[in-house]
Amino acid sequence: MIKQILAIKDQKAGYFLDPQTYKSIGEAERQFQHMANDTKTLVCTNPEDFVLYHIGEFDTATGTVHHNAVPKSVMRADSLKKLASVQ
Repeated sequence: MIKQILAIKDQKAGYFLDPQTYKSIGEAERQFQHMANDTKTLVCTNPEDFVLYHIGEFDTATGTVHHNAVPKSVMRADSLKKLASVQ
């Protein structure tokens, strides 16, 4: 199975949090949206600081990792907070 590797970047601190693997980018987006709207998380309390990035793929059959030469921005937490307030 090919899993997607994504990581959240803390823009203010200037580094990426530890990466996580997901079955799809959509699954990662849903998890990030949940974090952006969960008042117990730092992502929720400071949404302007956090961005989700797709950084590569992990093949569970071979153990190989393929990385993106440049991480690809997927979504910003502050845009998800605005989206949730509209609904």
